[in-house]
Amino acid sequence: MDPDSEGPYPNVSATLKYEEIADDPKSDRRILYFVLVGIAMVPIIVYLAAVLVTWGKLPRGTYVAGVDVGGRTSAQAKKLLRDALEPQIKAPVPIKAAEVTASIDPTTAGLSIDYDKTVDGLAASSMNPVTVARSFSGRTDHEPQLVVDDAAIDKTVAAFAKKVDKPAREGSVRFDGTKPVAVMPLVGRTLDRAFAAKSLHDRFAALKTDPVEVPVQRIDVLTSQDKVDAAITKIATPAVSGPLRMVADGRGIELSADDIGSFISLKTDANGAINLVVDSDKVRALVLPQLPSYDAPSKDGSIDVVNGAVRITPSINGRTADVDGLIAAVPAALAKSAPREIPIPFLAVEPKITTEKIKALGIKEVVSSFTTHHPCCAARVNNIHTIAKIVDGALVMPGDTFSLNGYVGERDKGRGFIEAPMILKGVLTPAVGGGVSQFATTMFNAVFFGGFKDVYHKTHSFYISRYPAGREATVSSPAPDLKWTNDSPYGVLVKTSFTGTTITVTFYSTKQYDRIDSISGPRTRPTPTMVVYLPPGPQCVKAAGSPGFDIVVWRAFIKGGKEVKPRERFYTRYVPEPIFICAVPPVVPPGSSPPPPGSSVSPPAPSPSPSAPAPKPTTAN
Repeated sequence: MDPDSEGPYPNVSATLKYEEIADDPKSDRRILYFVLVGIAMVPIIVYLAAVLVTWGKLPRGTYVAGVDVGGRTSAQAKKLLRDALEPQIKAPVPIKAAEVTASIDPTTAGLSIDYDKTVDGLAASSMNPVTVARSFSGRTDHEPQLVVDDAAIDKTVAAFAKKVDKPAREGSVRFDGTKPVAVMPLVGRTLDRAFAAKSLHDRFAALKTDPVEVPVQRIDVLTSQDKVDAAITKIATPAVSGPLRMVADGRGIELSADDIGSFISLKTDANGAINLVVDSDKVRALVLPQLPSYDAPSKDGSIDVVNGAVRITPSINGRTADVDGLIAAVPAALAKSAPREIPIPFLAVEPKITTEKIKALGIKEVVSSFTTHHPCCAARVNNIHTIAKIVDGALVMPGDTFSLNGYVGERDKGRGFIEAPMILKGVLTPAVGGGVSQFATTMFNAVFFGGFKDVYHKTHSFYISRYPAGREATVSSPAPDLKWTNDSPYGVLVKTSFTGTTITVTFYSTKQYDRIDSISGPRTRPTPTMVVYLPPGPQCVKAAGSPGFDIVVWRAFIKGGKEVKPRERFYTRYVPEPIFICAVPPVVPPGSSPPPPGSSVSPPAPSPSPSAPAPKPTTAN
């Protein structure tokens, strides 16, 4: 029979094939492979089975603060924890420090549990293989997520500290009238606030019910009862043993023992010594209403010129009672035996202008002087003399600007000024203070030749022959003004003098220059005058008139034979002064017209030629 053909014994062939396979080494390796894979799949299958069983729930055996939340959904676990823990965490926490006890409300103290974070954190880790494995092996314990408001817990501790803290008190002595009363020392204490805050936090985190005990810190004192008793005997009792007098110049006041007891006490200093303390405000309130006046006013120093020489009148210090110094002397006086007396001390009151300040100004010599002339005895002369008297003795400090209007003030009858005629368009017009422009011109030239800074001046509209052309000034109230600055490092003393026909202004200081030269240029741009007919009468003033012209004046600063700074230029434009005729216009022959008022005619007298030689430099010392 063919062995490969099927016969009545088909299994024989199959058996042979199995044996062939079994004897094959490759077959053994396959079997081992499948066994190992099976073993490896066991934990995976178990993990998957556990996941399927707990899907959407916390792993079995999960405990939070002793509460079993395993096998529950997040919502169920949160409710279970809240129901179990909320009564416990809201229970008041007993706290004690020294003999003081209180109950702290955890909610008020800012302590609570965040149930959402607690459970959501466990749910997030429920798929962790380690967590799954632990769920099969037993329980896992977890702490709840705490919420701590540091500001709230500090506030709660501070409120408790107010009940515990006691400030230390040093020994002292107060007075009941004249009787010393001892104030005994007391040891203080303070709550350890940092320890209290940490203890409350730890107590809450552990969910314990036992009370929190917080230590206190002792605050020692430097004094003792013996020291207080000794201070009463040696200091307090002698202080009120009699009156206290305060005297100067044979007169003064007396404070009684009761007065003394009202403003003294005994207090401990930083070194532990008990000393007498005086309440200065109370002493002042007692002394000032009774204290006689010892004040003497101070007197400013002054400077003047006598017989051509500069003379300084020394300043005089004033005085006033030194109340602060008087009060400061009280403690030492109260330590003495009766009778007790304090000499009243004085403070010197220094004048504004001391002798030393005047000497430092360097006012020692004439630096400039200028004189102008005028006819005698007119009303305007009174005003010139009056303004001269007011300005006489003016002291201009270094860097200060002098304003003539500002210094003199309003020129009124109450200050000695009178009405004086002022010619306006040929008509006499009365004005109080009229004529003072002559003083302004005189001072301007003293400024000019003293080398001081011209700040502002205004020349007259038309030329007045008694004044130097281009070197004159007019003033009125409130304007125009005459202003100049003392730009030297020395003071300037202004002195004035006058006669019936002259006014002089002299500056005393220290010379900065050997001399000041005035150099006048020629008169240019001549403008002819005009004839003006005015109604005749007592108010009409005739005038010869004068032509208008331009002129430039230069100021040169000379020292050591040389000009030491750039020349200063002063330009003036004078308008023509009309020829005022007090008469009716002349009769005009038939066929011709009279010259109308204001018409231009030749002047009755020749004017200086514009081409005439310029005057020589004028020098003033």
